[in-house]
Amino acid sequence: MAVREYKGKGGNYKAYFKLKGKQYSQVVKTKREGEEWIVQERKLLKAQCPVPKRLMYSDAARRYLCDCKARMQPTTVAEKYAHLTEFGTYTGGDIAVEGVTVSFAKKFIAHTQAEKGNKSANRRLRTMKACWNWFKDEQPDNPWKNISMYPEEEVAKYVPPPEDVAAVRLAAAPWQQQFLDVLLTTGARLGEIMNLTWEDVNLERKRLSLWTRKRKGGAKQSRILPISPKCLPIFKQLWEERDRQSRFVFTNPETGGQFTKLQPRLRYMLERLCRKVGVKPFGFHSLRHYVSQRLMDSGKATLTDIQLLLGHQRATTTDIYLRSLSSSISHLAEILDEEVVPQAPARLKSMTRRYD
Repeated sequence: MAVREYKGKGGNYKAYFKLKGKQYSQVVKTKREGEEWIVQERKLLKAQCPVPKRLMYSDAARRYLCDCKARMQPTTVAEKYAHLTEFGTYTGGDIAVEGVTVSFAKKFIAHTQAEKGNKSANRRLRTMKACWNWFKDEQPDNPWKNISMYPEEEVAKYVPPPEDVAAVRLAAAPWQQQFLDVLLTTGARLGEIMNLTWEDVNLERKRLSLWTRKRKGGAKQSRILPISPKCLPIFKQLWEERDRQSRFVFTNPETGGQFTKLQPRLRYMLERLCRKVGVKPFGFHSLRHYVSQRLMDSGKATLTDIQLLLGHQRATTTDIYLRSLSSSISHLAEILDEEVVPQAPARLKSMTRRYD
């Protein structure tokens, strides 16, 4: 910003200033007039400059969830949506992201902990941290990052005994028994079996591919598992009786489409079967624990074998082996048949007709 003498036409002085990299100038008669012009012109130009748009919470949450939908499982997205909605309700209205202070963030987490407990508070804290990290280029300050997690008590996972699994399996309808046997001989997650398509099953080579998004960034990855001798006839029967209009191995006959976790036919399946035979209720995920426990107790499978079968990722090179069937786990197929799929006791076999 300067006012200098000028020998050209129109005046004796020339005023200069720069604003956002652009230079402005004006010829004036007096030095004072030049100084006043600079002040007024700068004010005028600044008033014309668009005010940077503030990042509002509603917009930030919406954009973050859109990205999550492309990377994560629907159940995970639904959980994040619920957490973000709770915070939006807590604020009492839409607010600027920059207006969320550490103090306000701590109050929300403390409020959640008081109402829902430590585990629920920690889950919401993880969601909020992730959301703020997602748009850190627009809002570098993350008020959630230094908030400590609440301690959580480790709860032992319930693993049903073999006789209870056998009773439930015996009481199941034919399609339910097929579904359970595939879960038991693969140790798969429920979602992996629901998403299993015929493109993932190779009956000739006795292998199947299970897909998961439980990786950082939501990358979809597969692992290849052997089809056990007892499970092979099940897949062959499913193939022969398949719905030609569906690409999925297990198709919901009520919808003609893929099974989902929220559909009553699958959602309440184990609960109803457990009640039917009078055993302590257990869910589909308990069967994964059951499979791993039975394999370990058999003494025929190593910890690495079980890790490969279940698709658990660690800070190792295990992922290298998830893309092709390692010879080190081929022997698990027969072990799964012998040790995992329960044989019904004689007293349960007599009950078959009652459950048909």
